[in-house]
Amino acid sequence: MPEKRKLLDSYLELINKHQEITHWSGIYTDSHCEKKIFSSLGTNLRFDTQIAGLRPGIRFGTGKDVFSESWCKAEDGIDKLQKLHSEAKAHIEQAQEFFEKAEKIEGGNYCVVLSPLAAGIFAHESFGHKSEADFMIGDDSMKKEWSLGKKVGAEILNICDNGQISGSGFCPFDDEGTRAEKTRLICCGRLEGRLHSAQTAAELAEATTGNARSVGFEFEPIVIISNKVNMNSIEYSIENDGGPDLKFADTCLSVSFLLKEATSTGIMDTFFGITDRKLEESRIIQTVKEIIEAYQNKVELSDLHLPIIIDQSMLTRLFLRDLNGKLAGNNASLFQQQIGQKVFNENFTLKIANDPVETFSPEFDSEGTIAPAKLLNLVENGRIVRPYTDKRTALQYNFEYTGCAGGAYDSVPSPGTCNFEINHSNKTLKELLGGRHGILVAIASGGDFTSDGQFASPVQVAYLTDGENLLGRLPERTISGSIFDFFGENFIGVSSDKIYCAGNERLAVVKLDCKRL
Repeated sequence: MPEKRKLLDSYLELINKHQEITHWSGIYTDSHCEKKIFSSLGTNLRFDTQIAGLRPGIRFGTGKDVFSESWCKAEDGIDKLQKLHSEAKAHIEQAQEFFEKAEKIEGGNYCVVLSPLAAGIFAHESFGHKSEADFMIGDDSMKKEWSLGKKVGAEILNICDNGQISGSGFCPFDDEGTRAEKTRLICCGRLEGRLHSAQTAAELAEATTGNARSVGFEFEPIVIISNKVNMNSIEYSIENDGGPDLKFADTCLSVSFLLKEATSTGIMDTFFGITDRKLEESRIIQTVKEIIEAYQNKVELSDLHLPIIIDQSMLTRLFLRDLNGKLAGNNASLFQQQIGQKVFNENFTLKIANDPVETFSPEFDSEGTIAPAKLLNLVENGRIVRPYTDKRTALQYNFEYTGCAGGAYDSVPSPGTCNFEINHSNKTLKELLGGRHGILVAIASGGDFTSDGQFASPVQVAYLTDGENLLGRLPERTISGSIFDFFGENFIGVSSDKIYCAGNERLAVVKLDCKRL
């Protein structure tokens, strides 16, 4: 442990040389995994993998004018991380230059240069999942759409998969014991291969590639899981010399269905998922039927200024970052100058949700504290009253202790793992809409907040609703707005009723800019 701490400290010294950095964090992590695979086919394998990684994170500026960046490095041993300081130093200096020379741009079409990380994410999401061969099984339209030899990109595009490369991602054998191969997925812009388990390779009469993955030894190896029903049993307990002897146990069902039209070439078209303590089969079947019927009924908007109905967590996640006591204590929070001030709508109250019945998680945090009711509100009637903290952060920065420590049993607790919820309005969704229709956001992937509180997201699937029924599917669109507006003058409320087709959750109703793609 001293060697690992010394290594991390040596990189953090680079950060301390930059007075412009207002907040920083440092993470070192390593893991070692040994696998043994035996089967009735004669497989008898034993191998191990290990990874060691560094991730210093930095933030320049304060308030709305901030820029965050991190430098990540992973190797197969700590020794290979010892002499990368010049690379880290150059990355920090480049980040500072980006911050100092940043310019605002107008929205439009631009030539974009992608970092290796961003390019990898695009390739993974747009093409990677469709390379998993189990999507072809029993789906003739998918086989036709993704037939080998088809042109799918420019001639300079080449993508391959290789589990034999040392470092992060090294996996010499898959979970069926098949040796990993270098598999060409796209060559000169044309489909050349797929990722297989033994079963999919046999069914499609193609060679195995060593890509079968299993959740654990007791699960069948597959390429990917789609529709599933899981029973989850959870137990937590905290005991220490300070006196706490706390226990929590719960059992719940997680149901998820990826719904796809027979002629569709996508991974899924729409979705239904719910976590509950009881399985209501008839209700689930009726809800899935309603979702399918609404998806197939395409409708257009006659009113372009309808309220947006959306999962609370999509709009409150900025608070998880900027009401963190560490950020507030280091003057790096977006709300730094506004704690104690009324910033949002007087009907907007954001609180820490720690009711086990609602959250499926313990009432106590990882330090064994149950926060008193008077400290649960972080924003009260529009006024920011406090950040959330663990014991150390509260003591260090003289904040109120809100019982929001998170972390594994063998790690040092830090502020985190909070569940947030907005106080509901005592009005149903239909009552909040006031006789109008609304746009219910069902799938919105790829959106985020900027450092100054601006939110934007593409919406892949949205439905028109009257607050009780799904009336039809709307064309894809984008939504955007400022957190100071949609929780300010454009905040309508949170439904008192839980909407079953949206995961049995209470949904937020706000006004956002909404444009068709």
